[in-house]
This record gives sequence, C-alpha cells and structure tokens, in this order.
Amino acid sequence: MGPKDIALLIYLHFLPHEGLVKKLCNYIETDGYRFYCEMSGRSALYKLALALREIHPGSVALVPDYVCNVVYKALELAGFTLRFYSLDSFFEPRPEELKRLLSDQNGGILLTASLYGSSAFIDQFKEEGWQKIIMQNNIHIVLDLCQDINLIADLPTNLDSNLSVILSFNDKSFPGVMGGGVLTKVCLPLTTQRMRINQLISLYGMLYNKIKGSIRQRILKLFPSSIKKDKHLHAVELATKHFEYSYCKSFPYKIELLRMAKIQAIMAVIGFSKLDDINRKKLHGLMSMKGVLKTKYYQTSPYVVIMADDDSISKRKRKLPYAIHNTPSQTLRHGLIIVHNKGFDDFI
Repeated sequence: MGPKDIALLIYLHFLPHEGLVKKLCNYIETDGYRFYCEMSGRSALYKLALALREIHPGSVALVPDYVCNVVYKALELAGFTLRFYSLDSFFEPRPEELKRLLSDQNGGILLTASLYGSSAFIDQFKEEGWQKIIMQNNIHIVLDLCQDINLIADLPTNLDSNLSVILSFNDKSFPGVMGGGVLTKVCLPLTTQRMRINQLISLYGMLYNKIKGSIRQRILKLFPSSIKKDKHLHAVELATKHFEYSYCKSFPYKIELLRMAKIQAIMAVIGFSKLDDINRKKLHGLMSMKGVLKTKYYQTSPYVVIMADDDSISKRKRKLPYAIHNTPSQTLRHGLIIVHNKGFDDFI
C-alpha cells in the first residue's frame, strides 16, 4: 500500500457503512444478480449453502476432489453430503465424469472452482447441452471464484437463478483483511450481527502489518542493506507445514455469520479501483517466469503452477498444495510447485 492508498483509506472511513457497501456492489452486481457482503469467502459459502438447504431440493454437493478444505467444511456445516469429482492436469473438471455423476443427482449443488487460473467450467456452463442437464436435474451451480475475482466479467448468466458465485477479498485479487460475499439471484437474509470490538481490533492489526510490510519493502528497494533480511524465513515456514489446511477455529478464519466490517468494505473498494493496474503488474511478473502452466486465466491468477523448479522463481513466495479433506498431512497433488504472482506487495 502506497501513500495514496493510505490517504484514500483514511478518506473512505468518513463514509457510512451503507455507502461503502453500495460502492462495492456497483463493482460486482450484474444482470439481476445481487451481491450480499459477508466477513469472509468461507462464511459467504456457508450462508448460501444454508439458504439452499431450505429452498432447493437435494442435500448432495458435488465438489472437486482438490480445493481448499474450507469449501468442504462450509458445505458440511450447512448440512450437505459431499460427493467428489476429479480434476485434470489443468485443474478443470472432466466433462464425461461430471455428466455421469449428474445423471443420477436430483437437486443439490455442483461447485466448481478457479484454481491457479483454471476456468471453473464457465465456458461449458454457457453451452445449451450443459444448461439442459443443469435445469432438468435442478442443480444449483456454485462458482468458487475466491482466487480470481476477474472472472465475474465472464459469468454464465444463462443459468439465471440456478447460478451463484462466491467471492473473497482476502489478499488474492487485491489486498484485503478478509471479507467476501455471494453474488446470486437467491433471496438471502441480510447478515446483521456485528463484530465485537476485539474482532475489529484484530482486523486493524492485520491492516497495520500490511502497511508496515509495505513500508519495509519500499525501504529495502531504496536501501537494500538497511534492513537485515532473512532469506530463509519463508523456506523455514514451508518446511514446518506439509500442505495447506485450515481448521477454521478462530477469528477471522472461523466460519460464522458476521456483518462485513467497514474496514473490509474500504479495502475491497480500493482493491476494485486498482484492479486493472494490479493485473498489468501480474502480466509483468509472468514475463520473468519460465515453465508456467498456462491455464485459461493464468494471466490474472494470484497463484501460478510452475512445471519445473528453476532460478526464475527463486525469489518468489511459494504456496503449499491443498491437503485432502480431513487429512491435513496428505495431498492429491504431490510435488506441485505453486508460486505467488499477485501484482501487489505480498509480504504476509
């Protein structure tokens, strides 16, 4: 975050919460889909799933076998039974397998996700054949676009009320302090429970660390020897963890329905205003990397898969592969090399 961002952040604090939410919705809402703000992407998925269990037939959620485990936790917490489908080497669903699984499913959810730039099956959902399968079987499609908010410009709106989208504002498409929501035509209740003081303090603590880290990075660029830099810090961090897994036990990672805080809305509004510039920086970052897996939307993804480790990514922050559901020490994607390419200061 630069000086202009900090000045804008201070200015936006003087706007009412409702005004900030309206600004945020103006960036997102399209074709009759309404955006419901929540305190996190995982809480947004939980809220949608609760509503679908009440108004939509079926209690089965068809989900990818490789995705962030919070997806599984949110759906199970809402009362869904999970059924898994596999992903190919580009993290895309296999069409024939999906058709076979959907053929005997009446109602329920099909969740697809954009991972490392994959498409979340968006193009296929626009096809008449897939629309017919979804409508005939009364399937509700949930697009998990938490990794890349840019994909909302390409939604399969032909699915009408059988489509909902989950978004996250937490340091993926732009800097944030959690926050997210649901874009849908399903009528959802507004979340009114406000965060406690200690929870708000926690969010501002996250923001303070971002500003401090940003200032530190700028000093390092100007005076490389002025701050001692531990080159092995991130390597040690990765060595102490096997795979990415969230236990969802404490704020702000716990799955609970709380109203989006003002600071979360402010960060999201700033993020959307800078999205084009961030995407340009991602493209610039890709120019220095070799062997990038060219998924459909890899150019705007905050994380990219590298086919072989080499010096071109030696200074890049790495992301761990996702762990298997309820098995934190195992993954379906051993040896996966994932690096950050966020287009903004990435120090946390």
